[in-house]
Amino acid sequence: MGPPEKAGYEHQSIVLAEGFEELGIQTLCNVNLWQKTINENDFLIKKVEDTSIYKDCDVVIFSSNIYSYQKQDLLPKELFTKVRNYKLVFIDSSDGLITPGLNVEIQENVDIVLKSHYTKANSFPGNFKPWQFGISNRIINAVKPFPFLTREKKIMVNFRVKHNLRDVVQKEILPIIEEKFALDTTTDSLNDVENISATDLLYWEQTGRRHYPTYYNRLARNMACASFGGELIKVYNHNNSNYSVNILNELRKIISGKRYSIYQFDSWRFWEALVAGCCTFHVDFNKFGFVLPVNPVNQKHYFGSDIFNPFQTKKFMKHDYSYFEDISSSGREWVLDNYSPKKVAERFLKFFY
Repeated sequence: MGPPEKAGYEHQSIVLAEGFEELGIQTLCNVNLWQKTINENDFLIKKVEDTSIYKDCDVVIFSSNIYSYQKQDLLPKELFTKVRNYKLVFIDSSDGLITPGLNVEIQENVDIVLKSHYTKANSFPGNFKPWQFGISNRIINAVKPFPFLTREKKIMVNFRVKHNLRDVVQKEILPIIEEKFALDTTTDSLNDVENISATDLLYWEQTGRRHYPTYYNRLARNMACASFGGELIKVYNHNNSNYSVNILNELRKIISGKRYSIYQFDSWRFWEALVAGCCTFHVDFNKFGFVLPVNPVNQKHYFGSDIFNPFQTKKFMKHDYSYFEDISSSGREWVLDNYSPKKVAERFLKFFY
């Protein structure tokens, strides 16, 4: 949809399409989407000239990128008609508390909203379902994990975007983790692509400059990775417009002793680090009510820190490296078993069949 710095990368749609391809299910689009190889005609989802063919499909999917890039003109004029044979699905992966899935036209016309950053702290409409950034074949193939105990005893910490949660972690958690893993803060220039292959350059262009071979190589050879992400806020003033519900939310959190929530928690690095077989650090999903279609288990698939109790993290840093090796191997197995494109596509189909 645009240049590398504004590519309109349709990651979740690509993951679904890769899974559908494995299942022998045809996907179509009104634009060519995801060029797989340097062959200019090798698209995962091919453009069809018949602009009305969507009416004959079983499911029609579109995403919040349409709204982020003000490309609503790409939507068929009769997409939201009440009389239709297809199910209409909206992928809402937008950041923030107020996201396009809450738009009136989405709420009145869409059957299912697949919501990234789904948390129990928010009261979402009934057609919202927990979803994820997840992993594509590109990510799976880009990482070649080193045997864990041969890796450098380092944790990657090189975020591209500022989140206030990351500021808290930098102050409270990372100094503790650093007792076990040295910090690797190496970064890649967003535009340093002179020495990469033609295929990697193609992926770099299409992913909004997220695809870097040197980055994936560091993931593969470091023992751990910091994948903390999100905005830490007090629980009132969520995106729910019902004031009484907000008050009840606040009272419930006060009673339980949890007066803060985190929104925008999903992180590209969380998924990439798991695939790379790193011991992947984030906050405790259960403590903050993060919801994925299949949740990981803390201390088994990832290391979830309690930012309000840093001494808990300090206690676990006393383990030897084999403890973290177990988390890394279980995490990689978990993500491939539950979030490979085929698994994601199969889970999607269960909404309808």
